Amino acid sequence: MIKEFVSTLWNISPGDPARIWRLMAASQGSSSQVRRTLSSVELHRDLMALGLEDVWDKITLVVRRAPLRRSERLFIAGMLSHLATLAQSTVLPEQDRDYWGLMSSADHLDATISNSNFCYYDSQLVAVGRVPFAM
Repeated sequence: MIKEFVSTLWNISPGDPARIWRLMAASQGSSSQVRRTLSSVELHRDLMALGLEDVWDKITLVVRRAPLRRSERLFIAGMLSHLATLAQSTVLPEQDRDYWGLMSSADHLDATISNSNFCYYDSQLVAVGRVPFAM
């Protein structure tokens, strides 16, 4: 069994719903981590190509809405801080650079995830396959 983060449903609200996607698209050439999350939906095919049998997978949407628990706040702050760091070395439109620059500030980051309308979306994929029995 393999559990993988799937970035195809990754987003935060309120805000520009395409902002994370522009960052992901612009950074996939320089970040192997971004490339892997973008290709995680291909895990089923990868396991089949390795010869596993009875392969199946399931994607689960995860939604975290305000008010967030402390553990959720820490997790989401870490993710957004990581994206802000990634954005520093990525060519982005000026408005996106400004947004991610603000997210580098702990105060702005805290204000963002403290918004009563804040919502964080992501998804997780679990893939399972059986190694063929060999005699």
